[in-house]
Amino acid sequence: MLPDSFGSSSPTPRGSESTALAAVAVFGAILASFLPGLIIALVKKDDPFVAYHAWGSCFFSLITTVIAIVSIITIIGPLVVGLATLVILILAGVKAVQGQTYKWPIVDGWARKAAGIS
Repeated sequence: MLPDSFGSSSPTPRGSESTALAAVAVFGAILASFLPGLIIALVKKDDPFVAYHAWGSCFFSLITTVIAIVSIITIIGPLVVGLATLVILILAGVKAVQGQTYKWPIVDGWARKAAGIS
């Protein structure tokens, strides 16, 4: 684990399989919401890098789904939430492919805790 810009430890990938699985977990959320992240997090819980990105995409997808449902009272709310979610998932996926950690908005603490990262 290496210190990151947020003052805590970031998980480092164990190899190309780690970065690929982390990217699948994140990019999979674009097509299938939280399911790819949940499945990969449960299967690869022994790899902190993969688990962090998988739990992050899972929690982030669930939170943004709830926000989109609540914002349905406005016409533009779900569109804005959807576009913001897409941009954030793409940024997180690119970081995962590069072997870097993405600091998830709103759910970073949950993802770190679920992945066993201090």
